[in-house]
Amino acid sequence: VSQQRSTSVTARVFISDRNDHAPQFITPLVVWLPEDLPVGSTAIYMVAQDPDLGDNGKVGYQLVGGNDEGKFQLHPSS
Repeated sequence: VSQQRSTSVTARVFISDRNDHAPQFITPLVVWLPEDLPVGSTAIYMVAQDPDLGDNGKVGYQLVGGNDEGKFQLHPSS
């Protein structure tokens, strides 16, 4: 007859946040600019928030079209 052996272990489980929320824009998404807006002017101050935690809650910005002539610039993280 073989001897039965057993052991126990205490483990810590860390649950991290899922990226399950889309960013929410606080400012309008459509903006009309005056034709005579001076070069270098701030056209819009855009704010978005993401309720996810940690890296999943970081919001980045980029222009995805309509800027072929490079007349618009934005900072990707602020």
